[in-house]
Amino acid sequence: MHEELGVDEFRPYLKGELLLDTEKVFYGPKITRMGLLGLLKFGAWKSMWRSYHKGFHGNLKGDGTILGSTLVIGPVDQGILFEYRSAEFGDHADPEDVLAAAKQICI
Repeated sequence: MHEELGVDEFRPYLKGELLLDTEKVFYGPKITRMGLLGLLKFGAWKSMWRSYHKGFHGNLKGDGTILGSTLVIGPVDQGILFEYRSAEFGDHADPEDVLAAAKQICI
């Protein structure tokens, strides 16, 4: 998480520790952002429509320009087992791919 806004709402979906990266170090040397022009993309509107009808209304607080990503990281030598970087607003990784990567984690 890069900001504390929404942490309490997000916490019930995870069983582990949430790490706060206010300096955005984990994002790497270049943070992927999408400005207002991103709202012109059909995929963004499709995602917003789908989310709205599922009851996720969101808010306009915080930094809404940073695109998300999903990483599955194994311990020590395993490193990154899965990486997905969003290309537009509302874009997300396939849950089956995330689960398959998580099953590769050797503890």
